[in-house]
Amino acid sequence: MGKLSVYKRCQCVLLAAIVLWAAVPIRSAAEQRPAKPASWLLDPGHGGNSRGAAGGSHKEKEDTLRLALAVGRILEANGQKVGYTRTDDITMSLEQRVELQKEGGYTYFVSLHRNAANQAATGFEIHTYTDDGPGTASYALAENIRREMLDSGLTAPAETAGDNAFWDRGIKQSNFHVLRETSCPSILIEAGFIDTDRDNRLFDERFDELAACIAAGCLRQIGIDDPEEPPAEEPEPVSGPLRWLVIAGLIVLGLAGAACIGFAVLLLIV
Repeated sequence: MGKLSVYKRCQCVLLAAIVLWAAVPIRSAAEQRPAKPASWLLDPGHGGNSRGAAGGSHKEKEDTLRLALAVGRILEANGQKVGYTRTDDITMSLEQRVELQKEGGYTYFVSLHRNAANQAATGFEIHTYTDDGPGTASYALAENIRREMLDSGLTAPAETAGDNAFWDRGIKQSNFHVLRETSCPSILIEAGFIDTDRDNRLFDERFDELAACIAAGCLRQIGIDDPEEPPAEEPEPVSGPLRWLVIAGLIVLGLAGAACIGFAVLLLIV
């Protein structure tokens, strides 16, 4: 083998490795996980001029937005398409919310609210449309979320709930506009009573579990029984011009490394 051919081979190997790295597309965790063909429109109740109910330091329009965004992050981490009727404190009519679902062709609609009853009630409940009883996709979605809540101990029957679980108020059928007028399976969640100190404490203390259970029930509906958690804050992957600067730097380092290896081989041969 010639002295220069060893050096050239070292160069070729390093350059080939760099080119392969550059050609590999950057994929997020959600892209790497096979996704079921479902899309979700999350509807944080109220917003803007519609404050909703309030209790203590809690405002319904703020709690529902916070919860919707948390649920959405989990769904996205599991490869789902997620949309929101609002992501800020803006006014949205019921008709606008329904229109967003129809225009976007979403396959599921989940409306999030906090309940209120002048401090006379407590607990967590899920609503489907009046005609969406057992055997319908809407009712099945409600059942899946309710099951996740019960299995996690986040809800429990009133006689066993104690101080660390919402009372399970079950699934109810109601003639709400967003349930009646949407064109896909739809549910409305009442995540505890905002005018009850006990429910507000549970909403705050077990917020992450609440979001996880709602998301897990949604995913179970489409056959994902072991959902992934959303990733922690991650650095942005190297992309665009910066990616090519890194590649150029690696090429220079590669050539320098190859020169060193080639020189060492030449010394050995000589």
